[in-house]
Amino acid sequence: MILRELFYGVGRFADIQDDIGIPKSVLSGRLAKMVDNDLILKEAYRDGTSRTRHAYVLTQKGRELVPVIVALMQWGDKHIKGGKPALEFSDRRNGNAVKFGIAPEGGVLPLRRLTYTPVWDRPENKV
Repeated sequence: MILRELFYGVGRFADIQDDIGIPKSVLSGRLAKMVDNDLILKEAYRDGTSRTRHAYVLTQKGRELVPVIVALMQWGDKHIKGGKPALEFSDRRNGNAVKFGIAPEGGVLPLRRLTYTPVWDRPENKV
């Protein structure tokens, strides 16, 4: 879940903790292990106070796990959510829908071209 949050662009400790509801001590330990395993980088920032805080970003090694995370999400959408996805993935250049799976050599969409849209944010799904 931590990697998923980082994939979504959530990198500040407090934001990750709020989103997934994990105890601070557990999150701190898991982030440290991910840094040690070169899955994420810890970057210092200041939020307008004199205190230095840290945010986390995926490394190339961490980004290479994105297809695994998305495949698990799609499996859950199909088998647990009754086929109702929370996110839809598309090619940033042409808007074509993207599904994750096994592809032939050369048939791969680079991750930088992948974009996602929360289904609940669509105008037709807002009440």
